[in-house]
Amino acid sequence: MDFIHSIEINKTDAQDAVMKLSRLMRYLLYESEHGVTPLGHEINFMNHYIDLMRLRISPKVELKIDLPDNDNGLKIPPLLFIPFIENAFKHTDFQQQNSFIKIAIELNQKNFQIQVMNKISPKNSLKKETGGHGSESLEHRLRMIYENSFTLSKTIEQDIFVANLKINLHEFYTKMHSR
Repeated sequence: MDFIHSIEINKTDAQDAVMKLSRLMRYLLYESEHGVTPLGHEINFMNHYIDLMRLRISPKVELKIDLPDNDNGLKIPPLLFIPFIENAFKHTDFQQQNSFIKIAIELNQKNFQIQVMNKISPKNSLKKETGGHGSESLEHRLRMIYENSFTLSKTIEQDIFVANLKINLHEFYTKMHSR
């Protein structure tokens, strides 16, 4: 009964969430099947995902998002960066004081960089290992696409998990055009 009552109270939020979920599903079904997609489309997908996740988090959690407005015409493989964001929401303790998630993308003519940081629970399994099957799969996918034109680091210090991916676009495109 409380669940139904809360939906009635937040009818606008619920309708908005359903629309965002619909957009996520549309993207997953239609755009993600292509080899590349404009970075702007991927950023829209990330924003919709983050907006849905905001519904789960308490006001105690600081959420800082810094995504570029201009994609500089960059095309990327779809769904390449969402695992970083999913993991941040999955492994953040939403009830812990001073919890946070920070997501930032920097883009220029030579480099693309995404950094995701989050405060994890001291009891979290991430403390023991910095990645699972999803992490291995992502690294394999990055190697297949970007070969040695990227660096990926994942660290945990003082219950803060940091994932940092930097792709040297200049190096990657130079290799692509020389083939």
